[in-house]
Amino acid sequence: MKLKTLKKSLKFLSEDKKRPVEVRRIGRVKTMTRYYDTTNFDKMLYEDKIDHNQHQIAEWLYAIGIASGIRLSTSSSFEPTVSSSFSNLNETERSTNCRMVLSKCLNAVKSNVSNEACSLLEAIVLYDKSVREWAKCTGYGRNGKIDLFKKSLDEVQDFRDNQL
Repeated sequence: MKLKTLKKSLKFLSEDKKRPVEVRRIGRVKTMTRYYDTTNFDKMLYEDKIDHNQHQIAEWLYAIGIASGIRLSTSSSFEPTVSSSFSNLNETERSTNCRMVLSKCLNAVKSNVSNEACSLLEAIVLYDKSVREWAKCTGYGRNGKIDLFKKSLDEVQDFRDNQL
């Protein structure tokens, strides 16, 4: 007998009513769920792939991206993936300054590390994509990309500490 697959995702709050949860897959043996508000760089911290300083830098860069007025895409099923774009409706001095800082930061990663590192940094931090999703979209290999991501985060930290 073939099992039917549900096309809609199941969403609910956790037992402590603090975090939204989504059911990713229901199997015969195992059911996979994930917290909706967990980003890919949060997962990397939990798996000890990056340290706390690198995680703080990733959160800072994400906050700069949000403050600059970019509508960022997510890899969650709660919202369809959209490309980034700038909204000119609520253009403020703060969002303009944040956009300039974000641009300078990404240019520093491009010039001091590589274009590939900048693309990986944008994908993981700003667009919440995994290394696998990024590699699939860009055609780059996945080998050694966690180290490249760490190096780009260290470059962002160096830029923030010395250039701002």
